[in-house]
Amino acid sequence: MARAKKTDRAEARRRYRAETAPADVGATDEGDAPASTARATRAATPAYATPAGRVGIGTAFRTAFHPVNIREDLAALPWLLRSRAFLLPNVVLFTMTTAGFSFQFLTALYLQDTLRLDALHTGLAYLPVTLAIAVTSLGLSGRLASRFGPARVLVVGLLLFVVGMLMMAALPDHGAYAVHVAPGFVVMGAGFGLAMPQVTALAMAAAPGDHAGAASGFVGTTQQVGGAVGLAVVALVAVHLGRAGGFLVAAAALAVGTAVAGYLATGTATRATSSRANVR
Repeated sequence: MARAKKTDRAEARRRYRAETAPADVGATDEGDAPASTARATRAATPAYATPAGRVGIGTAFRTAFHPVNIREDLAALPWLLRSRAFLLPNVVLFTMTTAGFSFQFLTALYLQDTLRLDALHTGLAYLPVTLAIAVTSLGLSGRLASRFGPARVLVVGLLLFVVGMLMMAALPDHGAYAVHVAPGFVVMGAGFGLAMPQVTALAMAAAPGDHAGAASGFVGTTQQVGGAVGLAVVALVAVHLGRAGGFLVAAAALAVGTAVAGYLATGTATRATSSRANVR
């Protein structure tokens, strides 16, 4: 029996070597044609289309242009950090992403752990907030901003966002989706949809054209950092104080952003009044 096992292992090793050996090494007459075809295909492939060629081209472009972009971005960074008109919308954006990421995390736990929804129905449960964001952000927010100004629309959106977060904080342990969850989803989505385009527009409008690339990268980084850091803090609070405590902390952060947006709206209104007075 032992001899048979050794024979089987030897046979298995032989087959493994035969299957993994290169096609043109030790090829028989029957295997010469495929090997020669592969060599011909490699010979006909242009150098730039090979993996090594693609890596070389990418490296050349990165070497040629990337240092220039880095120098331009670094030169723009001190100006961006000194510009209050640019930094304040980013502060608002930070609080928005903190609340937004926390909303997604905590409500998903509520839907699955408390209401006992499965993964599919949990995803479908977010349709009201998705539709509310789409309706308000794609058309309504811009029309309102053109009439009342982006800062004012931002404040209204943030107030709705805060109300939606407070509604989430009040979710009962034995709630019903249609009664307790969906209304808050719609309010929160409407607020987020109104606010998000305007906070981005205010930040980018404050940056000069030659700093637009660096400003866009700064705004994107603010979103990611706000979501990551804010969610980490809110999740830690929720572990110790419960789900409602997490929602309240996120709402408090968003309230700070609302106050900053109110300051921006006041400053914008003051500048607009001064401009009209100077024209007269």
